[in-house]
Amino acid sequence: MVGINKLVSEYDKSRMYEAISGFSDQIKTSLNYMENWMPKHQYNDIQNILITGMGGSAIGGDFVASLVNRYCSVPIIVNRSYNIPGWVDEHTLVISSSYSGNTEETLSALEFICEKNAQVIAVTTGGKLKKIAKENNFDIIEVTAGLQPRAAIGYSISLNLLLLEKVGLVKNGLFTQLLRNSLPQLTKLTHTYSDYSKDNDSIKNALLTHDKFAVIYAGEGWQANCALRLRGQLAENAKILSSHLNFPEQNHNEIEGWTLNPEILKKTVIIWITDSSDHNQVQKRMSITKELLGKYPSQQYELKVEGKSDVEKALCLIHLIDWISYYSALLNNIDPTPVERITILKNRLSEE
Repeated sequence: MVGINKLVSEYDKSRMYEAISGFSDQIKTSLNYMENWMPKHQYNDIQNILITGMGGSAIGGDFVASLVNRYCSVPIIVNRSYNIPGWVDEHTLVISSSYSGNTEETLSALEFICEKNAQVIAVTTGGKLKKIAKENNFDIIEVTAGLQPRAAIGYSISLNLLLLEKVGLVKNGLFTQLLRNSLPQLTKLTHTYSDYSKDNDSIKNALLTHDKFAVIYAGEGWQANCALRLRGQLAENAKILSSHLNFPEQNHNEIEGWTLNPEILKKTVIIWITDSSDHNQVQKRMSITKELLGKYPSQQYELKVEGKSDVEKALCLIHLIDWISYYSALLNNIDPTPVERITILKNRLSEE
């Protein structure tokens, strides 16, 4: 299929292929790990939850917040910052999430969190976060190491969902069952999307996307998080810029931005992330907007998956998104794993 076999062997030197293919295995591993994990502490009188992290850890938190929202009686906020909100106190459960354990912003936030005597659980492979957690006798969830943080999103989502079960903030067994139920469909999709010798949607979509500026539109909740995930994956894996915005907000500003610069707009592609759970008016707004903007981009296409629950649909769409970004990288003659500018930036920040 469009020479993908040759592109894989020539450009995927760090084997991102295996990392993406292992998405459902991350969920299985998380289920097995959390079956035997028990917190050392009781988490009583929790009035709010703060998930601190950046990049892959933060977006994992976004998905957790949107998927748990209807089942949890306390608010969940994701914090991407060196600082923390003023309302954090001893009644706050903080999930301090850093795959490497050395994320600068997350460690800075943790210093403030400790001053507030919040109740902390660390989710990490190791690094400074694990060391601080041990020194403070925090509960620790140890993540399997060896991946790029963005490729560990299966762990980030599953472990945090199951963690909330274990500390009694959502019904026991709820997300255990939802995650298990998602595995057959996810495994099936892995076979489909990873088979680059055959026609599949992830390659078709990558062909429409890899040399364009993608404008990604979605509804609310986990659909909005999928739009953010696609934007991030196109940047890190395929090395291309894109933008995203959610409905109905798009109709109150950005819809007018398609008026001028027709030559620039012809280099765009609009990607619609839709689901039957979108509000009826959002579905109507999207349909009308798609028609109104029809003449401007080079192409419009829709990402939509089937599933028996929001958890299953979100995971399946994440998987499709990751494959689209992977094949887009190969079509751009890029190894999808290295993130040279991020590495240079981190090195310069660490200089004395």
